[in-house]
Amino acid sequence: MATIVAVRSGNWSDTSHVTGPWPGASTPTTKPGVGDTVQAGEFVVEIDEDATVALLESTSTGYFRLTSAPALPAVRTITGAIANSGTAGRVLEVTNPSGLVFFIGDVTGGSAKSAYAIYNSGGTIGDITGDVTGGSAESAYAIYNSGVIGDITGDVTAGDANNAYAIYNSGGTIGDITGDLTAGDAEGAFAVYNGGGGTIGDITGDVTAGDANNACAV
Repeated sequence: MATIVAVRSGNWSDTSHVTGPWPGASTPTTKPGVGDTVQAGEFVVEIDEDATVALLESTSTGYFRLTSAPALPAVRTITGAIANSGTAGRVLEVTNPSGLVFFIGDVTGGSAKSAYAIYNSGGTIGDITGDVTGGSAESAYAIYNSGVIGDITGDVTAGDANNAYAIYNSGGTIGDITGDLTAGDAEGAFAVYNGGGGTIGDITGDVTAGDANNACAV
């Protein structure tokens, strides 16, 4: 149960102390595992296999990236919370065009403007199981989606800052949402903002507006 900070860009699966992202003076280095907090530092770490950790976190300018996934019917699973604690534009960037990646863990936006947790730019995500919470700064979304996301199971709560959406669906597709949707207490702090012709399935749960101008749950 350690905090592991990437020392260079590279593939998650690479345990070489020369080319891999993990600290260590010899090969093999130790990959992050159950209970670990994993930080990208100033680098880009490609998640190229299943991963189970306590937390994927951005505290600086670096981030994790997912550009490929196993061909269907195989799937990839990432288990662990995802939180933006730094200045990076995202903790996890998803651009995989095919295959499904399932996320199990809470997703939380950041404390800097436009500090997203998950940035899905045309990628394909399976289901997300965990609470989704907007950040504490302007436009600090937990999830930006212009691709495809399956069902979301968990409460969806906006942050208490202007336009700190929990989910910004920009022309993308999201399946059913099962959980309570709660707006934030700041102007335009939606729990879910659906724009650009995006689609969302059924919503099952309580839907509560915030105590501020235009603080809509949806």
